[in-house]
Amino acid sequence: MTNLTEKPPVHDIGADDVEQYLRNHPEFFSERSELLREITLPHATGGAVSLVERQVAALREQNRGYRRQLQQLMDVARSNDELLGRLQQLTLRILDGATLADALTALEESLRADFNADAAGLQFFTSGELPAYGPRAFLRISAKPTSATTGELRRLLVGVQPICGRLKGEQLAELFGEHASVISSTALLPLTVRGRLIGALAIGSHSADRFNPDMGTTYLRHLCELIAHRLAPFVPEDAPTSQPL
Repeated sequence: MTNLTEKPPVHDIGADDVEQYLRNHPEFFSERSELLREITLPHATGGAVSLVERQVAALREQNRGYRRQLQQLMDVARSNDELLGRLQQLTLRILDGATLADALTALEESLRADFNADAAGLQFFTSGELPAYGPRAFLRISAKPTSATTGELRRLLVGVQPICGRLKGEQLAELFGEHASVISSTALLPLTVRGRLIGALAIGSHSADRFNPDMGTTYLRHLCELIAHRLAPFVPEDAPTSQPL
């Protein structure tokens, strides 16, 4: 027979039990505001603060974080606007040029002044004769059949997407010539028009972080299309298609 006077066993209440109760009853403190002011928590600088003060401090820190994120977004937007403006100026200048030399002059000056490139290399993939374009110190220009490029470089140019990162010494030498030794990161832009790979533009930087595989390439893709469409009329039609090489 059960003893009706027997009390049920008492269980110790631990921290986990308190935590779970508060999670299940988030309104607990709404009716006990006085308790919030009485609860104190250790502070990093010593002493103690009330739970309300701790919450206020946490909200302030959260707001500071939001402000930092907003500032970063505004900086990105401002940078994108500046890039768009520089791309628009290059578009107007490169379209105004009547000759290949005019177009290359506009491209070279824009890469150096507007895009802060430290060196650039432009390869035309053709065995035909190009119009005279003159020697250029900053923008290294060469013309050769695709089969004459190194195997690894040819594989990088498959497709139409820009590639950013670090290239090997052999690739840098082929693209930048005497400037190869000081180039730490590169943006490699396949120049393709209607499925025809007419060449490749390499933009080099002394900084290893300037061009990296994780960076956005939207403006580089626009740059690819602009340069390819403007230079295509000067490149003989024997240039290969942009299929696996």
